[in-house]
Amino acid sequence: MEQAVGFAEESIYHTADAMVKVGHDGLKELEKRLANGTAGFVVEELGVLGALGEKAAAELIEAARPDFEQIVNITRLRKELHQRIDDAQKEIQEAQRVIRDLWRDWGDVEYMEGDDDTEHCLNEARRQLRLAQAIKPTDENGN
Repeated sequence: MEQAVGFAEESIYHTADAMVKVGHDGLKELEKRLANGTAGFVVEELGVLGALGEKAAAELIEAARPDFEQIVNITRLRKELHQRIDDAQKEIQEAQRVIRDLWRDWGDVEYMEGDDDTEHCLNEARRQLRLAQAIKPTDENGN
């Protein structure tokens, strides 16, 4: 017997969480497990739903899809932010290396003894990026 549709927000949230854990490739399996009442293996809180039946399971997956997509996109962008800050730090280090090479290897008088203003700005930028990396509320995995 299929359960009536009208899911609590909490059930939708836990389903979206389970969808994130199984990924796009595992959604059909999750839907089957929701239908037969064995979805608690993914997210314990889903175990209390019992067997929903095929129709209600499909509707719950669809109800949770916007939350799932939001979580996936937020996580992707968080990872991108971490990577971009890391990349910016590396690029600044490379710019500092170029300044040293111009002076040391090529005797460029404009950069003799380094260029204090440019070097200072690059050092400050690196310091600020290290600070930004340290205070971000998420880790490199987007969590």
